[in-house]
Amino acid sequence: MTLTSFTGGATNPDIAAEPEGEIAKIIQSENEHILKIIGSPVTSAVWKYPRALPQYNLGHGHVVEAIRDAERLLPGIFFAGNYLEGPAVGKCVENGFQTAEAVQNYLQAKA
Repeated sequence: MTLTSFTGGATNPDIAAEPEGEIAKIIQSENEHILKIIGSPVTSAVWKYPRALPQYNLGHGHVVEAIRDAERLLPGIFFAGNYLEGPAVGKCVENGFQTAEAVQNYLQAKA
């Protein structure tokens, strides 16, 4: 399982001043509590954007297009994540539900 967590912003602006390792520990602790995850992550990375939401790189639309092409060319492969529809939590949840429905439809058609 891969998780992306966002923290800080207007509700916690001071966290950006913390060292990356401390931020990772805080996020891990919160994820353990909220999601009932047991154990340490295999790997983690912290990127700091102290004054804005992370922005996609120039040409990101072409990356998304290539991902969608791969899905069409490789039946049974499904992608979901904030890199496809946007970083907002609502968009991620919506994308997750859409992907789950696509997986379910695919598996039912194979049965």
